[in-house]
Amino acid sequence: MTAAFRTVLEEAARPGNRFFYAPAFQVRIDGENLPQNVLRDVLELKYVDGLTEIDSFEITVNNWDPDSRSFKFIGSEPADYMTGGDAATRLYRLFQPCEKTVEIRLGYADELVTMMLANFTTMEPHFPASAAPTLTVTGLNVLHQLRRKKYTTAWVSRTPSWIARNIATLRDHGQPRFPLPIAVDPEAEGREPALDYTAQTSQYDVDFLLNLARQHGYELVVQEANEEAGTPRQLYFGPGASARPPVNFRLDWGSTLIEFEPTITSHNQWKSVTVNGWDRQAQRPIRETVNFDDPELRRLNADLREFVQCDPREELVVDRPMFSRDQARDLARSILRDRAASVVKAKGTSVGLPDLRAGTKVYIGHLGARLSGEYLVTKTGHGLTDAGYTVRFEARREQLGEAGS
Repeated sequence: MTAAFRTVLEEAARPGNRFFYAPAFQVRIDGENLPQNVLRDVLELKYVDGLTEIDSFEITVNNWDPDSRSFKFIGSEPADYMTGGDAATRLYRLFQPCEKTVEIRLGYADELVTMMLANFTTMEPHFPASAAPTLTVTGLNVLHQLRRKKYTTAWVSRTPSWIARNIATLRDHGQPRFPLPIAVDPEAEGREPALDYTAQTSQYDVDFLLNLARQHGYELVVQEANEEAGTPRQLYFGPGASARPPVNFRLDWGSTLIEFEPTITSHNQWKSVTVNGWDRQAQRPIRETVNFDDPELRRLNADLREFVQCDPREELVVDRPMFSRDQARDLARSILRDRAASVVKAKGTSVGLPDLRAGTKVYIGHLGARLSGEYLVTKTGHGLTDAGYTVRFEARREQLGEAGS
């Protein structure tokens, strides 16, 4: 294995996790914990994140008060519910969209992990014919607030990280157009080539940054304030390894890996990728081709090379606005790498691990040479109910070198 993978038993044995088998959650609304009478109404809490989407949460609560024989959160509110001050009236406003900042924490009794800061965005009550009424409330990461206005901006001869930092300094009618500071990885920025021309054309800032991050194999995530490190709440733009402290877990079939559904396919593979562009400075065309003899691709899923090369298409040719050979080669390598990593994709379920997030890695064990190995987690769905805490995840195999067992 090329990375250190912590077993779930090791996680359970850490001093801070004395009650690892007692799952717990915390929901804070505008800095206040849920009242006890509301906490008892929570039926399910879900958290979802992915490499290509803003993370979200969903809370389902009981919406029936048997004592007053009325709906508790929505469905029985009086006309003046927005201004009333008694406890019952305040409950009608508790999950009101747009008004609240919500902190979601998941984990175990002794150690809860902040999953996200969010805003309520949707209320969906259910009034069934033969079951108790419920209310499902959905919230989105505060990143969604950045989708309020589209901008058109251009940068000349700047690196991706410089562009990201610059967006945090731009103003609109005297006000910052981006509400968070933006942090980058200095080492990664030092390796980035300057892009001749980059355009943001009638796009939300967050959408533009997400696309820019994906083009360069980066991630865009909100990092919560860290008092020990002295860092504020900020947006991180850069390689995934720096987005959060890396916690890579080993999940073994038959113990900590509850369910696993892999798919192996040789469909839609390419022998090579060619990127065409135009060198403005030299006034000549750019044509860069990458195949699996590339040193950076040779070791990726090497034990599954037969699936990649058994029936590949001849060549994928991409025409993009490229301005240097290095930029064209990086894009070609990225396209071929993503395609090779799609040979084995999987869905799985593990015991509840708050640090198992999109962008982390898992080592799948005890499933033979073809399926065991390192996987990049692309999406997770954390769920906590009375039955316990589990994580449903999607991943793709990105084994470097030989896989273990």
